[in-house]
Amino acid sequence: MASEYPPAGFHLIKDGYPVGTPPVLGDAATGRAVPVQPEAMMIILRRVAATLAVLGSVAVAPGAATAAAGQDALARVYDENSRVLAEAYFESTGDSFAVTRRAGAGERPYVEYRYVRKDGTLREGTHWGSGTVGETVRFDHNFGEGRTVTFRVCMRAGHGPDACSGTEFGENWTVGTA
Repeated sequence: MASEYPPAGFHLIKDGYPVGTPPVLGDAATGRAVPVQPEAMMIILRRVAATLAVLGSVAVAPGAATAAAGQDALARVYDENSRVLAEAYFESTGDSFAVTRRAGAGERPYVEYRYVRKDGTLREGTHWGSGTVGETVRFDHNFGEGRTVTFRVCMRAGHGPDACSGTEFGENWTVGTA
């Protein structure tokens, strides 16, 4: 009788992953593994990475003091001809965002932001700017001294996807410090 290879219960490994085995997540209700499509797994991993990036950027060693001075930041979104469609400016001294439409045939610009509160919870939000070219709309916050704020600016599209300065998963977001 010929023996099977690999033996039952074992999987071939290629590039650190079992061959022919789909990624799985645990089902909390049943305790069993549930297969996950690779595209869905990538979305999950990107969201986890974005959350960890925000959390990691505010980690401070025990006993270390946080920086007293904030860091202003500017995010811009461009069209295919490198024209600035909209921009969002984070001003650290007032913990505020300024959203301005600069050009384009889109609808309205908006800024999406994320930061971790002192209690460790993730706060996310969106502020909408004006549809009028050159008009700036301001939004005030109180993030807390030394808090890292990540954000992106987008231009709402009339048709198709919105043009944004960073991806929806937190990649290439602009970073400021309150």
